[in-house]
Amino acid sequence: MGVAGAPKVHDADAWKPRLAQGIDTLIATVKTGKGAMPPGGMCTDCTDEDIKKAIGFMSK
Repeated sequence: MGVAGAPKVHDADAWKPRLAQGIDTLIATVKTGKGAMPPGGMCTDCTDEDIKKAIGFMSK
């Protein structure tokens, strides 16, 4: 939905600057939270691999 400056799902152009930071940085950001996004993106039991797959899905 692009709430609070987050990139919209499947908006590849909006995801490019985030992906340029590297997947490890993105995973760390999800785990600690950012802005209006709570730590873990509200997924308390997601593994790093789960987060990686979600980023891959949302960024294409």
